[in-house]
Amino acid sequence: KYREKKISAVLLHRYSFNDIAGSTTAVDTADVSMWGGMRKNAIMKDSTGVASSDLYIANGKATFQSNSITNQPYFDLGNNIMESRTSIGITIEMWVTTTNLNSLYSRIYFFGTGVKTTSSMMDNSLVLMRSSTPCLSMAIKGFDSNNIMNWASTCDAAINFNNLNNAHVVAVYDFSAYQIRLYVDGELRSTTATTRTISATTAINRIGMALDDSSKPGFSGSFDEFRIWEGVLSPTHIAEHYRIG
Repeated sequence: KYREKKISAVLLHRYSFNDIAGSTTAVDTADVSMWGGMRKNAIMKDSTGVASSDLYIANGKATFQSNSITNQPYFDLGNNIMESRTSIGITIEMWVTTTNLNSLYSRIYFFGTGVKTTSSMMDNSLVLMRSSTPCLSMAIKGFDSNNIMNWASTCDAAINFNNLNNAHVVAVYDFSAYQIRLYVDGELRSTTATTRTISATTAINRIGMALDDSSKPGFSGSFDEFRIWEGVLSPTHIAEHYRIG
């Protein structure tokens, strides 16, 4: 897997899932000396708050066996893991495999407060949506009086989001450019303007499950690597990460 080097963003948290098979914790291996922060290990849980057999670590992967609505497995990354860094911009990067997505949203990563002001207002999230043409979407919800959401989506028919095979997926929230950008396998697939500003602290952080809407299913598939960056990875570095793996 990719070795860290000096690039255009700071790696806040990294989960490579090289933990002992059967472990219920994915160790954060980011070099936090780069920014003086703290590692945040990812703890396996389900809807009842305990580790689930539907989520396991083995052979350098974290596998979600079920996207059940009633008992969703997920990784809890802890609260406020991005500190106050979202005003700079964030990049979420992963190598992901999907299997048999549910007909509704399948949450990849959820970061926010878990509070909705209306029945339709989700929190910040990176989701896969299955419809006539499956899509990858990132939602940014503004924490102002309007509570308006901005969506960025890529629904390229050439990409089989229902059955991704260790695909390199990158979502970028670029605060200075007011853009959300989505990349798949090193290529820019979507750019959307946003007027939303992410809350200074993202209180809840989960891989595989949301908190704001328990009626939506979790994630089904596996992750080979999951990274959270402060700042914006450049297109050159994203393409390089895809090439190196």
